[in-house]
Amino acid sequence: MSDPRQEYGRRLSSLADQARALQRTSGRISAARGGAFIGMSVLAGLVVWGPLTSYIWAVILSVVFLGLVVIHERVGARERRVSRLQAHYESGLARLDHGWMGTGPEGLDYFPFDHPYAYDLDLAGPASLFQLLNRARTGDGERTLAAWLSSSAAPVQLQERQTAVRELGGALEQRERLALAGRKGSIRLHGERLDQWAAVPHPSGLPLLRAVTAVLAAAMVLTFWGWWFSGWTPWPFAGFMGASYLWTQWISRFTAPALAKIESPARELATLAKLMPVLEDGKFESKLLIELNARVTGDRSASKSVSALGRRVEMLDWARNDVFAPFAALLLWRSQVALALEAWRRAHGEHVAGWLLALGEFEALHSLASHHFEHPDDVFAQVEEGRTFVDAKGIAHPLLPEASEVRNDLKLGGDESLLWIVSGSNMSGKSTMLRSLGCNTVLALAGAPVRAERFVLSPLQVAASIQAHDSLAEGASRFRAELTRLRAVFELTDRELPVLFLLDEIFHGTHSHDRRIGAQALLKRLLKRGAIGLVTTHDLALTELPEELAAKGRNVHFADQMQDGVMTFDYRVRDGVVQRSNALALMRAEGLIE
Repeated sequence: MSDPRQEYGRRLSSLADQARALQRTSGRISAARGGAFIGMSVLAGLVVWGPLTSYIWAVILSVVFLGLVVIHERVGARERRVSRLQAHYESGLARLDHGWMGTGPEGLDYFPFDHPYAYDLDLAGPASLFQLLNRARTGDGERTLAAWLSSSAAPVQLQERQTAVRELGGALEQRERLALAGRKGSIRLHGERLDQWAAVPHPSGLPLLRAVTAVLAAAMVLTFWGWWFSGWTPWPFAGFMGASYLWTQWISRFTAPALAKIESPARELATLAKLMPVLEDGKFESKLLIELNARVTGDRSASKSVSALGRRVEMLDWARNDVFAPFAALLLWRSQVALALEAWRRAHGEHVAGWLLALGEFEALHSLASHHFEHPDDVFAQVEEGRTFVDAKGIAHPLLPEASEVRNDLKLGGDESLLWIVSGSNMSGKSTMLRSLGCNTVLALAGAPVRAERFVLSPLQVAASIQAHDSLAEGASRFRAELTRLRAVFELTDRELPVLFLLDEIFHGTHSHDRRIGAQALLKRLLKRGAIGLVTTHDLALTELPEELAAKGRNVHFADQMQDGVMTFDYRVRDGVVQRSNALALMRAEGLIE
């Protein structure tokens, strides 16, 4: 793959040239339109006032004017396309420059509040991992990405995702098509509403219902024509009108539930119809992408079927047009289109959920592929079964700027220590170490590239207690909140996957004696149940635990230095226990103590 910054810059430069050329063309067409309109008006006036006797030149200029209007609209559409592509690549450069925070969906709806690690590791919310990764246009795409970040996939699935992400990494044209689908700033497509519509029970005898409705409409037209133009008595028309009214009221019992559910997502169908062809038209090599492509092609084209659905929905709206409304009433238009929608549901409705899920998975893969393209030095993890371990070289936090990151090595489990007790002063990097390991493990087990030089691990269940807070509304202290989180961590050890626990300032809400006894007991139970993990602490009493745990535990620390009254950190993990605290120095620096 090419250098992402150079590639984005090259494409932006080309788009800027196109935008300037289109602006010049648009200006010329606008001037020509104005001239044609003025000339048309002048010539028409001369005919009205007498100097000219023929409208021929005014008509010619009218045709020219209308042609210029059509051409101008096409040029405007190209300008809008170029503008959206510029925004697409500018957002890519913003991510590379770490200016992406606070932009795009935050994913909060996709992670439950009691998730074992989502909020501790900043998976959702502003400046979150979800916000960094997400490129999806549909709710199914966002949900799929969130689901991958929420749980560990099997090694075979991870291998398939990694292969697909590698293949899509340089597919910038595909991502352009995905970004251009639908209107700029339009609401995001939520496929569950289409799923709900497709699941409404079908009316029985649909062909007969359509036939009777069509016959009644034809009879209405024929009797109206005979009455209005051929001198027939109005009674045949009145009779068929009454019969048609009763008939449409009766069949509305069957069509109304489906109509109510299709009108809400109707305006999103155009977006869906443009997204589907990106997956349908792709020529793929990886197994997963070939399977996704087959799910939206198969016996019928998903994009063509959805386009046909969109046309029917548009036809449904014609009945609201004041000019067409009388004709719609005569033709039983709304009932006929409603039954046509029912026919579409009967033919395609059972496939809607599968199409949307396939598209959502494709969008999630492109989200990871875009991240892969923009961070070519990030590696894909190796997942090995048979033992519980993490072996990471040069690990760093994926949300931090690469230019300022400090990388560390970590070996946990397997033949190494099962537990790291991480001590260190304030702001030295302890919590960042936990989050770095946690976020990269989540990325690895989702099939995404990780911020490391090498990352090898076994299938794991991540669990964290990093951001436990007290709750005034729920009457819970911080200690109670932490106990709740730790109980959830412990209960996860009953499941199939071994737990990787990440505990920040364990039992911080109680005094040192109880903290030491409680931490020792809990950590021994976690290790006995096959878990591995990291624990940070300011309490040096907890650093005695590795001695009691023998080879199962290891002390590491982060250090600081005071130079000319300024405290500095190198954020490097070191063996052993921290030997000094910076709390008093920080208090003095803030003028709180002398």
